Amino acid sequence: MVHEFHMPTGAYRKKIVLDYYIVNDHQVGIAKEFDRLQHLMVAHDADQLLKKINKLYDFKPKTRINQIEKVASRVENFFKGV
Repeated sequence: MVHEFHMPTGAYRKKIVLDYYIVNDHQVGIAKEFDRLQHLMVAHDADQLLKKINKLYDFKPKTRINQIEKVASRVENFFKGV
């Protein structure tokens, strides 16, 4: 799916082309969770994208804390159950 729109940036207008697709639903879930935790900003459509772009200048992502041990434990438990 391709969306094309124009957005004002300063004294000129910038053309942005958004080409996106969903490979797997888990990616959407991860993006929503990282958005909720304020590690990044997610836009689900072209209208939201314009709003998020306008907020980028003030956006300060929160630091993400790696949980390597927790992930390793979940993977290990998964393979034990296979």
